[in-house]
Amino acid sequence: MAAFSPSVIGAGSELTPDEWFDLVVTPLEAQSVVMSMPGVNSFQTDHPTHIPRMTEPTVDSTVWAAPNAAVAEFEGGTSELVLMARSVKALKIMARISNESMRSSEALPASQQTLVNLIRKQVDAAILGGNATAGISGLIPSAGTTVRHSRFVADAVLNSSTTVTSATAAFTSADVGSFVTGAGIPAGATIASVTNATTVVISAAATATGSGVTITITTNYAIYDRLVDALTASQDAYADPKFWIINAQTIGVLRKLKDSQGHPLLSPDTTIQGAEQILGRTVIPATSSAMPHGTAMLVDPRTIYVAIDLTGYMRILLETYAANDQTGLLVVSRFDAGVTIPAGLVVIQGLGPN
Repeated sequence: MAAFSPSVIGAGSELTPDEWFDLVVTPLEAQSVVMSMPGVNSFQTDHPTHIPRMTEPTVDSTVWAAPNAAVAEFEGGTSELVLMARSVKALKIMARISNESMRSSEALPASQQTLVNLIRKQVDAAILGGNATAGISGLIPSAGTTVRHSRFVADAVLNSSTTVTSATAAFTSADVGSFVTGAGIPAGATIASVTNATTVVISAAATATGSGVTITITTNYAIYDRLVDALTASQDAYADPKFWIINAQTIGVLRKLKDSQGHPLLSPDTTIQGAEQILGRTVIPATSSAMPHGTAMLVDPRTIYVAIDLTGYMRILLETYAANDQTGLLVVSRFDAGVTIPAGLVVIQGLGPN
């Protein structure tokens, strides 16, 4: 850790590009939920990077042509993924450490580990869920398919009848048979029919009248079926999914699920120590700060591109906090991520026990 040792009194000391890469970027890539996946395209850049994208054209049987016959023409849509645009803001962290701690041989290694962990949490949250302030769109909002196992609304209206309304529920015919739970709704009630996007008829009359009631709408499919649906959707789009990224608390729910013969849903991945698999794909846990509880994402890592600031840096501030006899550590770097083929990402929301 000698690279952290200050050498210029007054101005502080800045890690060289190689030191920055070795001490911050490398451990960050190894610990990040997204960047640690084999197959993800991770690179460093200090300017906007344009990655071409092409939509596969829709073809028909005219692609089969006889000798000397005209060749059918089909055109695919073209676009580009722009990473590290000028609008992407930098992540900036300034940590203060007492000079008593700085004199300890273990202080700076511990500081490095703490800072990398802090950066990892912020970067994973922005890459996965998006961050409008930072200018990062996020992978979950970019997924080609979203499967909803359950959802809740907080504006339901009950009328001591079988009619339930909600201005935000966006009911569809696919909700028929789904379970409905909430205060004033009998246990085991299901949606019997959908009148329109805001009104449904449930199988048993509500026992109360009220507005602003929170209700949960859960499909009558088993969680396992939803995971199968996600894999089917991905493979049907010619993607090659290798990993599940799942909220750590949700993994706890899935560990308790078993098939009809008592076998656990999650099976050990014998190729990776401590890893688990679902449907033959390795499960990667994500903290609640990076991915909401109840959310899972099936990932084809080849479609993900992550850009890391080539000119990121860490600076040791020797005199900024001298009045408190402290040394400052300033970390500045930009990050961005995107997907070239949205079909390579399938998101499941609302996972929970059923």
